[in-house]
Amino acid sequence: MNSCISPASTMSTTVNVMADLVGKISELLSKDKATFSVGGSIPFAAGAGDDSAQHTTSAPVVLRWDPASALAGESRNVVFPQADAAVGQGAEQLAVLLRDCQPASFGRGGEDVFDEEYRKASKLDASAFSSSLCPYALGIVDTVAELLMPSAYMAGGSRGVKAELYKLNVYSAPSGHFKAHVDTPRSEQQFGSLVICLPTPHAGGALVVRHDGLTIRHDWGAGTSLNEGDAAPPALQWAAFYSDCEHEVLEVTAGHRVTLTYNLYSVPQRLQVAGKTEIMDVARLPLYDAVSSTLQNPLFLPEGGRVGYYCRHAYPHSASAPADAPLFPSILKGVDLTFYKVLEALRLETMVRQVLQEGGGMDYYDDDDEYSREDADVHPGVTISRVAKYASGTTFTSVGGHDSYTWDDIRNDYGRAYDVVWLNEALPATGQQGFAHLAYGNEAEIGTLYTYMAIIFKVDKWSDKELEKATA
Repeated sequence: MNSCISPASTMSTTVNVMADLVGKISELLSKDKATFSVGGSIPFAAGAGDDSAQHTTSAPVVLRWDPASALAGESRNVVFPQADAAVGQGAEQLAVLLRDCQPASFGRGGEDVFDEEYRKASKLDASAFSSSLCPYALGIVDTVAELLMPSAYMAGGSRGVKAELYKLNVYSAPSGHFKAHVDTPRSEQQFGSLVICLPTPHAGGALVVRHDGLTIRHDWGAGTSLNEGDAAPPALQWAAFYSDCEHEVLEVTAGHRVTLTYNLYSVPQRLQVAGKTEIMDVARLPLYDAVSSTLQNPLFLPEGGRVGYYCRHAYPHSASAPADAPLFPSILKGVDLTFYKVLEALRLETMVRQVLQEGGGMDYYDDDDEYSREDADVHPGVTISRVAKYASGTTFTSVGGHDSYTWDDIRNDYGRAYDVVWLNEALPATGQQGFAHLAYGNEAEIGTLYTYMAIIFKVDKWSDKELEKATA
């Protein structure tokens, strides 16, 4: 028996699907730790003639240590990458390093415990070795500061990140591992950990990080030469995560997994260097999966449209910036920066703009309470929003100084109206007086309105064939 789906039923289904999908993304964005773990990779410079000025690269990493049996002044070293570590000099250097390492313990009840059922690994304490690797110079610490920095401010400036070298760890086949656990911060200022994997051929040993029902997997063995058919060049791989995240190292099945671990501390001052985030792999983030899967569902904005997110952090958006040095998106931080980078990775048409406060707030223009919908694409469950032409600076207009002007006339001089599906509400603390206009009353005066920074991206219209398949 054939059934017929009414237009009203289809519309109801579409609205419900939109609400569910928007809710999923909104929940991730609203959490205090929406980005609980970040990671990425940094390739090694190819040497002379390497055209890598546009990207961050690393020089070979030299590791030096003093073996316990060494004579005074004697030290040993190994150079990474170790692409040929299975044979020749690379194998010898790694073998010496492994001999000089000690069994790795773990904390339990305030004591250091050795139990290979729970953790099987080797280590060198920070006092026993040195490394030429600098996570600051590579932009890793800057990226962590932008994305994981606790939202805490203090007198004299905001807070930044200090990365303190803690240990070198080696997890070796056939059974190197560390069961799921939560680290104990070494001080009140510690908020997380940074792990940098040095390039040695290995398989397995993925770092799995969990928080609030979400999981991120950092699999650093996938790109090494032990994996058949994978010719990826060696690179530094890294991950950072909050101290309250559960994490584990899965079993290493071949080779040696060599990592440097840093404790991350919150300290006064920070630099805003969002340009360094090209070293981060946003595809690992749960937010990336949520946005990507939503956009693949034809029931989400089937006619196309725009989706907006009000920034959670306050920015000096009412201040003017020179055309050759725009404030946005370069000063975005935290979850705002993460969301922008996710949209950028998905190659979506995105803009960072000021948005006029809803409703206008001017009760003496009472003849036009609703926004005009003539220049907006209308969809169910959305809001008409007036978006500024520019990202920063205060907009001034002479419109509004006569009783013949309507509130809509004033808004039209501010910017364009867009029909936007909003993922969240604007936080009052992030608003600034970004729009000034003449106001009509008993005497001439200047009216001002608040504006809020938002990230808005465009969703393309689905074809009839795709919609028919999705609703069948």
